Amino acid sequence: MKSIPLRWLIVTPFVILALIAGITMYLVSTVTISNIASRVGIQYIKEVEGRIYDRVQGFMGPLSDIVEINLNAFSHRPELLDDLVPLTNRFYEQAIPYNQMTFISMATVDGRYLASAQDPIKRGQHSIAANFINEPLTMEGYHYDPMHFIGSKIVEDDSFIYDPRTRPFYQDAIKANTVAWSNIHPYYGYPTLGIGLSAPIYSQKGELLGVTATSIALVELDKYLKSLELVDGAYLFLAEENGSLIASSEQSELFKTADGVTSRVGLNNHPNTVLQLASHSLVAGTHKINVEGQEYLYYVKPITLKYDKKWLIGILIPSAYHKSVLAGYTQSTVIITLVLFICIGLIGSLLAWYIGSPIQILNQAANAKDIKSIQQLPDPLSKIREINSLSQGLSSMADNLFDIMQHLEKKLLKGPRSCKEKRIICLRMR
Repeated sequence: MKSIPLRWLIVTPFVILALIAGITMYLVSTVTISNIASRVGIQYIKEVEGRIYDRVQGFMGPLSDIVEINLNAFSHRPELLDDLVPLTNRFYEQAIPYNQMTFISMATVDGRYLASAQDPIKRGQHSIAANFINEPLTMEGYHYDPMHFIGSKIVEDDSFIYDPRTRPFYQDAIKANTVAWSNIHPYYGYPTLGIGLSAPIYSQKGELLGVTATSIALVELDKYLKSLELVDGAYLFLAEENGSLIASSEQSELFKTADGVTSRVGLNNHPNTVLQLASHSLVAGTHKINVEGQEYLYYVKPITLKYDKKWLIGILIPSAYHKSVLAGYTQSTVIITLVLFICIGLIGSLLAWYIGSPIQILNQAANAKDIKSIQQLPDPLSKIREINSLSQGLSSMADNLFDIMQHLEKKLLKGPRSCKEKRIICLRMR
């Protein structure tokens, strides 16, 4: 059987253990860092989502608040609807704090209509719309007058026949028999979307009095998503449950008009491939999508508004972002693993040298075929108790053997008394 050097016997287990420990540490660290990186990405997404969620809730809140205030007032005081002109001041003051509010209106069961109107794009430009001032069911625009409520007619505004009872906001509220949302629609002549909320008004006897409504322009939500500072390659969108876009971080249109027909842009027909693929997963939660070799962490969060209206917040960030955040830690782990491997190997080598060197000295002395080489071993030979005990034992045995040899030599020098005794001594000497 082939013998193995003591030094290798000691060093080899250390190297193997160091290798196992290093590989284990690297794998565990890699998995841990990967999990942490994913959590970093999710935490970033949730932070952005929280900001969007709060902004949307705060933006849309006044819409339902004002409807509820007017609904409660007109239901309990139906006499307010006998003369709509004084309501001008009420609607105007309600609209002043909210630049996004485009219409606050009242349509009576006999067809009269009054609204505080605001330009969807040019904020702060208020006017009054009414269809009963000069001619019944004839819509005209007026300046607001703090004293008389309805001021002079706006010359540049055209007059046209307008019966609110035929309009969707009125019919939707009557059909639902409760507060109802309108469909999101483009404002005529303006590059923005809007949405309305309307409520039927009944007297205490259950008689229909009319419909009060509010409308809001959604352009500010689109501007807000575009204004958010995101990591490179990230995307945000706000969409309806069917995937129709309300706002996005992309510089693209939200609706198109072709041959006089206006159509909404949805995720599924968006020019951006990433958003197209996002349309396949509109279920709340975290997803991963791959676009031409680029992986994205995709998060969908539903946002519920009052009266059963639900929208979706979508956030997509490239996985390279949150992986690069901890790339330095991965490199540090590799370096630490290598240093650990080298240190364990060096410790094993030093330990092998510390144990093996005195044993090597003993081995050389034992194989020298000279008793003096054993007698001349240093005392102590090593600080290791067992090796030092072995050295002392060999030295003691060598001293005893040396004494026996000297005693035999003296007897030989005195001469044997017979040939038989001489032969015995010679044999012993051999």
